[in-house]
Amino acid sequence: MQQSFCWLPGWASDFALWKTEIEMRWPNANHQFVSYPDLLASRNDLNQLPQIQHTDLIIGWSLGSLLALKNAPSLPQGIPLVCLCPVAWFCQPEIGWPVRVVQRMSQKLTQDPKAILEAFAGRMGNTQQDVKQKWIANALSYTHSELVLGLEILAAETVAHLGELPRNRPIHLIAAAEDEVVSTESVIWLERELHPQSLQLIKGMNHWPFSGKWDLPSV
Repeated sequence: MQQSFCWLPGWASDFALWKTEIEMRWPNANHQFVSYPDLLASRNDLNQLPQIQHTDLIIGWSLGSLLALKNAPSLPQGIPLVCLCPVAWFCQPEIGWPVRVVQRMSQKLTQDPKAILEAFAGRMGNTQQDVKQKWIANALSYTHSELVLGLEILAAETVAHLGELPRNRPIHLIAAAEDEVVSTESVIWLERELHPQSLQLIKGMNHWPFSGKWDLPSV
């Protein structure tokens, strides 16, 4: 029987941008991509998403991982969760982003959204120029309120009771050693608090989801 994988995107993103690569890497699975607007609309109850109700594995990238961890207690029991460039407290003091920086990004989105998105794409690290341009063009298709809401979630949300989450499902972390968006220190903290089933720290990988060689756990 064909397995189904559900992909939850990062801020201003859409995993469908990498549809061809994903289908080539995991050809025997049915891949379901949750759009960025749908992720935001269901942020307090991911069970509203039809993709969640018919999946064998949930993969959340960055903002998607934050919302997956936040919703983990109510997600279908036993469904494994993979957190790619994992986030549980984006603006954690000392090791996360300062809240004022995220708030300033929100303010500047009104003035020049393309400049903010280009700067963030640069912060995510090196990637092929066409990938970066496709990501920016896609991000510009979202409304101002959708972009700002994503930043507000990152600035304000934290995941409570991390140590209790693996009781109902396997949780795996895949982190990027060269990530300038999600620091290695925050991943170390998350591993200590969460006690995931596994942690991969991928050398040479940055915040772009397929900038390094990693694989999904067997489910």
